[in-house]
Amino acid sequence: MRKIIGLGISICLAMLIIAPVAACHVSLLTKTGPEVECPTCEYYEYIITAASSDGTALEVKDTLPSSLQFISSSPSSPSTIVGQTLTWNFPTPGTSTHTITVRVKPLISTGSISNFVSARVEGGNGWVDTHLTPVVTDIDEKECPIPSPEFPTMALPVGLLIGMVGIVLFIRKTKE
Repeated sequence: MRKIIGLGISICLAMLIIAPVAACHVSLLTKTGPEVECPTCEYYEYIITAASSDGTALEVKDTLPSSLQFISSSPSSPSTIVGQTLTWNFPTPGTSTHTITVRVKPLISTGSISNFVSARVEGGNGWVDTHLTPVVTDIDEKECPIPSPEFPTMALPVGLLIGMVGIVLFIRKTKE
């Protein structure tokens, strides 16, 4: 009977020690962005959503490919920027789900840009990433807006010319 009770206590202690560690993990990690963009656009945005299972401190890392230039992010700037690697640290306590909007500028005029994000919880051994479902954005000139004629620059000289002709005609008529 003592062996059974001792075994039961050992199992309960093991469950108390293992269960909290197993519960501390990245429960959500996604990255979404546009499928197609114009190569001359000033910037485009993608959204990273990350969550830990229990509100544990979370580290999110996004290494941009060389074909992208970081412009800004919201609601906060990265905690660190080293080369093309952006890192956000979300300490405890805090909300368990974090959404980051990242603005980037494409540095290529044609082709595709593939990008994924990684995350881990504080004290976690491994990184979770979205490399199997990266954001792939095609850079295509067909997505560029059609340039519109600059009417304001043409309207002023044309308006002045019509006005001057009107004044000349008015003066000639009054002299007659």
